[in-house]
Amino acid sequence: MVGHGWRLVDLGPVEDGSCVVTLQNRRGRAHRVHLCRNDGKPQGIIYTRRVDLVVMNEGYGDLPTEERLAQAVAKLAHVIAANEARVPGRVTELLPHAERLRRFAAAAPP
Repeated sequence: MVGHGWRLVDLGPVEDGSCVVTLQNRRGRAHRVHLCRNDGKPQGIIYTRRVDLVVMNEGYGDLPTEERLAQAVAKLAHVIAANEARVPGRVTELLPHAERLRRFAAAAPP
């Protein structure tokens, strides 16, 4: 359990510059969180020194994140912050979110 009614149900590999974490609540609703590199201009709802946590809710930065989900993502960020120095090679595989959009958004299927 990550917290606030959300649990981690999947952690994917680094692919296309991010690692996807899937959080699911008790009712079965799931949200993906992309772990991207923090290049000093984070775009996610929370970030660590090295990682930017971007909730993928199809809001394009305009939709608010549900409070309990945001709290769960913040708890996840605390765990990442406590451990990110132990896996520096993995962090360097990540791309900043803006760079991922530039590289891969046009290539995504409609």
